[in-house]
Amino acid sequence: MARRSSAPLKTFSLGFAETDYSELTAAEETARHYGTDHHSVTLSGQEAADELPRYVDSLDQPVGDGFNTYLISRIARQGGVTAALSGLGGDEIFGGYPSFRDTPRIAKILPVWHLVPRSIRELVCRRLDRGDSGRRKLAGMLRHAGDIHEVADRQRQVFSDEARQMLMETPHSPRHHNALPELREALRGASPAAIVSAWEIRTYMADVLLRDSDVFSMRASLELRVPFVDRPLIEWLWRQPSHLRIRSSFSKAALYESVEDILPPSLRDRPKRGFTLPFPLWMRRELRPFIEDTLSSASLARQSLLDPVTVASQWATFRDGTDDKQWSRVWNLVILIAFLNRTRIT
Repeated sequence: MARRSSAPLKTFSLGFAETDYSELTAAEETARHYGTDHHSVTLSGQEAADELPRYVDSLDQPVGDGFNTYLISRIARQGGVTAALSGLGGDEIFGGYPSFRDTPRIAKILPVWHLVPRSIRELVCRRLDRGDSGRRKLAGMLRHAGDIHEVADRQRQVFSDEARQMLMETPHSPRHHNALPELREALRGASPAAIVSAWEIRTYMADVLLRDSDVFSMRASLELRVPFVDRPLIEWLWRQPSHLRIRSSFSKAALYESVEDILPPSLRDRPKRGFTLPFPLWMRRELRPFIEDTLSSASLARQSLLDPVTVASQWATFRDGTDDKQWSRVWNLVILIAFLNRTRIT
């Protein structure tokens, strides 16, 4: 695009004072490499807190994963852009997530795992349950997953079956994505990498990322285009051996190598980072008043979907603990309750 444009491209990056979460330096380096008209915006936790009521008001259904897209879309539109490109789909197609490594490993041990006596398996799972959120998710897979499809399904579950049972006071029964029968049949004989790719495309990308990108970009009157999510491209790639596009040793290797000659030299060795706001830090600081108001006794009493005691326990465990990965579970509850109880603003 930079080579073919008659004027410098406009590029935008959202960063934070919390440097562990910010990619501003890397984005600015890339912008200099291509000579773009680059706009860096540093967002504070207080600014995020001030924007939250408008974000909740913009929702047509409760989603906890779209605040980043909401913010960057607004920044781009304010910068004079009416159409923008997104790299969405690259991770799902070319193996950019840890699930491409972890899912086949877990699935590989399941046949042996199920030969272990039930009492010993449950003892191991209970020990895992006492660990952090990653260990608890593993316990759920070991308890309820029977094959690679069910492991892949549970990679994107926010709450375990047991946690959902407590939150909603429902009878316990393992739940799977409604695409499970379809994907299991369509992917007979497929490689583990292809199976994980298909699950990421069909679930996280289709259910969450594409929808959020469409809703929150259009909320800012920005047309967001996703060139990787291109049917002819995906169908052509699917006919190739999966090891040519997905390698566990190098995230998105095939994608990188196909355009290596036009990329900044430092990009190859730069660690992958997701576009995540510093929620674990902000939720205990600047966002805490919003959260505690949303999860107050009066607020919880206004909704009848979730058990108030369990919700309050989830927040207290995260607020007073050290498991930062637990933030997304609490945040999803906060957004759901704020959505259920919201009073629309004008």
